[in-house]
Amino acid sequence: MIKNIDLTYIIPAFLSLISFIGVFAYGKGRVDKKSNAKVLRYVPILSVIALISSVFYITFYYQSQYLSDKEKFSLLQKANYFNDSVLLSSKAKNQSLDSLRILNEELYKLLASIKKQEKITGDNSNIKEKIKEKIIQTNQVIGEIGTYNELIDEPKYLSKGYSYSHNNPKFTFFCPTDKTSDFIDLKLAFPDTTLVNKIDCIYIEVIEVREVESIDEKKVKLENWLVFSQAYKPKEGINAFKIRNYLKNKNTTLLIGYILKSEINNESPTIEKISCVSE
Repeated sequence: MIKNIDLTYIIPAFLSLISFIGVFAYGKGRVDKKSNAKVLRYVPILSVIALISSVFYITFYYQSQYLSDKEKFSLLQKANYFNDSVLLSSKAKNQSLDSLRILNEELYKLLASIKKQEKITGDNSNIKEKIKEKIIQTNQVIGEIGTYNELIDEPKYLSKGYSYSHNNPKFTFFCPTDKTSDFIDLKLAFPDTTLVNKIDCIYIEVIEVREVESIDEKKVKLENWLVFSQAYKPKEGINAFKIRNYLKNKNTTLLIGYILKSEINNESPTIEKISCVSE
């Protein structure tokens, strides 16, 4: 399909071809009638006019296209496909990954379009670098989301109650120190890789101590409130999780650990855990 921009190349070329054919076929020696000569005289003039017009139109077209692509990039730059839902289900996680991959495809198309326009509009290094940075950022988010452990439904045996082991846990984990971000990344590793197959799930919970007024005694007492809990499928290597940064709040404790398959039939399964307490 011929686009409007293609006509700016085709029309001058066509008129030039007609001029050449006219001059070749109806040269001075073969032109008998003055009317034919007059017609032939206008063809080169029209060709030149069409050529000059096409130059102005091409410049205008690519300048307009550049401004349109710039506006499109401004909208894509604001696109954010990471939200709380990514932390709540595998389906939401996959949907976000698909959206991020589509975003990158659009960015690559935009980059190619702007490179093409540079032949007319001149150097556009500034916006090209910004697009490349956005592509890198998007790839990083895709990589991060892809590394997070698979979310699983909280095992029913935990509803019966559970206890915490006071033994030294057999995994490496460092409590987060970020006290400002809305989300935090948690990472743990099992030095003994044979332990992974013995684990039923990795479990994270956040408990907040709140002051609650007792109606009967008219006194304020402290109670533990569970504000977050989630089970994950364990894996070898680095186990990664992203959760809200509950540790920004005072009197909050984050517990992360695992439950062995040998514990799931016990009346009160034991969680091997590490605790992180907010300041």
